[in-house]
Amino acid sequence: MQVLIPRTDSNRSIFFFSMLFVLFFQIPQWTLTPIATPPKEDRRCSEPVIVIHCLDWTTDTLSSYDLDFVLNNSLTLGNPDILASPKTIGTLPQTIPNGTWSEQGGTGPCNFAIKEVVEDSVRNLGFVYARAIGGEGLCEMNFFWRDRVEYSTCAEMQSTGIYARIYRRWSAICFGARKDTVQVILFRRPKIQDFRFNGNGSGIFDRVVTYEACSPDKSLIKKEDVTPFAPSFLQPKKVFIDQIDGKYAVVIKDREFPICGGKGVRIARALYVFDSCRGDYIDTFQVLIQIGTFKGPSIMVPTTIPALSLDSLNCSASFLATVEGLKSTFGVEVTGCHLGNVSLSIKTKKENTQPGDEWPTVNYPIKNKRVTGLLPGLHRVFVYAFDGCFGANQDSFDFVVKDKAAPKPICVNGLSITLQPDGQGGGKYTLQATDFVAAGIYDCYGQGPDTNSIGQQLIAQYSINRVGERVLQNKSTLNLTCVDAGKVILIELHAWDTKGKDGYCVTYVEVLDLNRYCGIIEPWHRYVGGNIETEGSNPVQGVKMMLSIDSLPYQFATTNLNGAYSFVGLPRGKSVLLEPKLDKNPLNGVSTFDLLLIQKHILGIQVLNSPYKMIAADVNNSKSISTADLIQLRKLILNLNSNFPNNTSWRFVHAAFRFPKPENPWATQFAESIFVKEFNGSLTGNFIAIKIGDVNSNAKLDGASSNE
Repeated sequence: MQVLIPRTDSNRSIFFFSMLFVLFFQIPQWTLTPIATPPKEDRRCSEPVIVIHCLDWTTDTLSSYDLDFVLNNSLTLGNPDILASPKTIGTLPQTIPNGTWSEQGGTGPCNFAIKEVVEDSVRNLGFVYARAIGGEGLCEMNFFWRDRVEYSTCAEMQSTGIYARIYRRWSAICFGARKDTVQVILFRRPKIQDFRFNGNGSGIFDRVVTYEACSPDKSLIKKEDVTPFAPSFLQPKKVFIDQIDGKYAVVIKDREFPICGGKGVRIARALYVFDSCRGDYIDTFQVLIQIGTFKGPSIMVPTTIPALSLDSLNCSASFLATVEGLKSTFGVEVTGCHLGNVSLSIKTKKENTQPGDEWPTVNYPIKNKRVTGLLPGLHRVFVYAFDGCFGANQDSFDFVVKDKAAPKPICVNGLSITLQPDGQGGGKYTLQATDFVAAGIYDCYGQGPDTNSIGQQLIAQYSINRVGERVLQNKSTLNLTCVDAGKVILIELHAWDTKGKDGYCVTYVEVLDLNRYCGIIEPWHRYVGGNIETEGSNPVQGVKMMLSIDSLPYQFATTNLNGAYSFVGLPRGKSVLLEPKLDKNPLNGVSTFDLLLIQKHILGIQVLNSPYKMIAADVNNSKSISTADLIQLRKLILNLNSNFPNNTSWRFVHAAFRFPKPENPWATQFAESIFVKEFNGSLTGNFIAIKIGDVNSNAKLDGASSNE
């Protein structure tokens, strides 16, 4: 006989535990000890009697896949109604402390509590408590437990359904007394019906799972998606059918079918379940696995209603009916793994359309992939996107066409008038708005009746006011009196269309009193003024205009809400230098879409169509467009740079300047200022504003979107 003696520094401990293990392991065979009502305590006994109280065991039959987990696992000990388990004692093998007796709540057989517990997530299968009665001394008892497993034969398994039994033996020792009992834990053989998938099937397939991908990437397949499982009774986990222990085996066979020219794959998977007791396959699970693009392209439409402006040349709007055109015009994103073509249909809401009425579909002309002829009003676009794998998707959004462009009058470059007698001993003069019209202009919504070659009507309504005064559409005259004599009066001339939109230009009138109706007046002076606008004729507010006379210190003026500025009271005969300046908020209007447009220009895919856009793309001011400009712009977007190292945020070109080679604006030096050697009394200085880096012209112009 071998005696197991644990290592310890105490001879007493060596002896005690040696005897304990001898007693425990020398039991010749395990017996089931029936537990009756605890015997009455007999204090006359000289040796203690151990009574096992309150057998609290589960009666559940577990599945065979839990057997290995249960075997010799202390986490499965404890009261079945809680998850906590008793803590094992130090390094002693399979030893736990006995419960403590509690007088509270009566003296019944279950009046015990576990001494020390450890929280876990495993359901408990039972626990027992022991009490020593009699004897001359007290002893602190521990419990020893051991597991032994017995497997059923195939015949017994098929008859009873029991796969195996664990005999869990409990032993308590107090001096010379010992008490044993045995807990039997049953494990059944799982049925095929116990297993299920985590999703639905279709047709002959018990499970259909689809993975959206741009390639037949089989690494996307997850076991839990394609393998049936059963929940564990003890643990919060799934047990898959190919992991079960119950005389079953699983064989997996796949058949692959490439789809979409090899860009995707369908896998028909069969899981054959083999019963080793019967020596035959008893069931088959069918799984369809699809990897590829099946939903079709993704279409993201705007959440607000975008607006298009009328083209003043043909009084209609248009847009490019391509993926790139939809994004740049409306912000519509069409994406997909193997994106193919996009088609559109457009419905237009007529003026007499009532709520609930169907909008009629309009076949607008398409030329060079551009939809043309869109008239003012509300439109609905239906987008149909297709990919190279027979996938399709559709969505719709609304947009509105507006006449955003106001008519732009052409002013005469100043007038000189002489006051006439007013009949009361003074002078007066009545200006007509049409006195300042240098040339007729045409608009989609002019008053006519004259029209130009493209069908636009002549603008016939003008109004006039002094700069700074209220603009009134029907004010077509302006009275001058002796109060104005000897002065230069700045004038706004407004042109109006039938939609109530107006544009204006700034000019001046010199008020003379040559016949001295107003008495003696001071010498009069001249002025400099003009407008700052973008290439699209949108006024830019907040531009600092710098005026130098005979190299003297600069005078300054700032463009107003309408992009206008002026200097008055200037002497004649002097040299004049006029320069616009604006260098703030370099990120205004700059986005990754500008990067894309510049890159397309560099690659020759889509060339920028104006010299002003090319100047905007020359971010590093190298007089060319290259990848170096992309790098500078990307650094600005990523906040690696706070400004343009070799450029200003805005550049300005004299509006009267004409580029000799529009495809190369740097072929000659373009005019960014105006110099007059001898000022004759009036100067109109209009400039085209260019926001550097903003090639799609969406910068904010109210105060140039100042960041100061």
